[in-house]
Amino acid sequence: MSNKRKAIAVLVIGVIMFAAIALIVFFLAELPAPLLKVRSEDQRITVSWNIIKKADGYSVYRKSDNNWIRIGRLSGNCTTRYTDKKVNAAEEYEYMVQGYSSFRKCKKSKSVSCVCRLKTPEIRLISRRKMKWNAVPGAEKYIILIKKADKWINMRKTNRTYCCGKFQHNNCYSVMAEKGRCRSRFDETYSDRYFRGKKYRSKKVIAEGDSITVPTYSWAYRTANLYGMSIKNMAVDSSTVTMNYKNPGLSLFYRAKTQGYEGDCEMLWFFAGTNDYDHDLEIGKLNDTGGSTYYGAWNYIISKAKHKTPGAKIVIITPLERGRYHDNYYKYGYITKNKAGYALLDYCNASKNIAKKYGCYLYDSKKANIVNEKTIYEYMPDKLHPSSLLHIKISDDFAEYLKQNVL
Repeated sequence: MSNKRKAIAVLVIGVIMFAAIALIVFFLAELPAPLLKVRSEDQRITVSWNIIKKADGYSVYRKSDNNWIRIGRLSGNCTTRYTDKKVNAAEEYEYMVQGYSSFRKCKKSKSVSCVCRLKTPEIRLISRRKMKWNAVPGAEKYIILIKKADKWINMRKTNRTYCCGKFQHNNCYSVMAEKGRCRSRFDETYSDRYFRGKKYRSKKVIAEGDSITVPTYSWAYRTANLYGMSIKNMAVDSSTVTMNYKNPGLSLFYRAKTQGYEGDCEMLWFFAGTNDYDHDLEIGKLNDTGGSTYYGAWNYIISKAKHKTPGAKIVIITPLERGRYHDNYYKYGYITKNKAGYALLDYCNASKNIAKKYGCYLYDSKKANIVNEKTIYEYMPDKLHPSSLLHIKISDDFAEYLKQNVL
């Protein structure tokens, strides 16, 4: 063999050995540990972390009796958030996260601890002689607060869900739950000083929508309560505006067709559309009829509402920004197109067009800008459903909108 051939052979062997070593190092090298953050809201704990490149997903662990128990396994390295709902108020929990990969080992994160915060009490009534709120799971006592000189001051404690006394009309009051050293948040903006009045107490309102409207602490109940109105909530979890042929009850179109609306109500609030986006449903054209398109369903719903409740004021609320599309937690709805080719903003614009067509009032959630890419982590633990704090903020802004534009 000539010297030239020998040199080439040595070079080829060297390249092969280098590539083999590089592959060995690649597969033996551990992926870095995630850096964790943890927070508690509404009697649930959310753990979040940074993206680990090359990871196939993440395993989430919670410590129990000195043992680490896996409570979640998330596929895909972009899902970097886990909400633990199986927690008890005022108890401390410890978490750890580890990436996983088909070919490489992954380092475990440092553990983080968090005390589960109690739910925020929902104020039901403030009158001159009495203040009432709901019972908070796990709470031992409640602290009644009054705002003086822009500072919240403790008035008294009670183990009941009401407090009797003199509540002055020009003061702000609130309440927070307590268990041991753990305290809940409190509603800092609830006040009857300019909403409640005799002219509102006889008013009836119907709220219709999806899971954002369903909870008893939702924006709808709180807004009605601020004004002293009675409310009928027709909202159902997972509802779409468009007809749901697999489960008809989960659509505003079907409920409008089968249940209708009470003739003596004076306002209707419609807050829906985010599930139509998530389910990739067709928007269609403005003058569509029938429930197979977003426009067609809205046309039927609003026509039926106007027929059944003549003279009632109808308010359409556009969908909130959301931080995920299907299970991708890094897709913001307003700008991310779904499989039907529409962004959430397209559904918002369709809702606006319907409001204009029928002369309805429109509350523009995007224009209100309560939820955006900066606030979504604080207000939506799962990037989709509002926390109690967000319900309060929506209610405050919506109540003011009603005062300025509708009432």
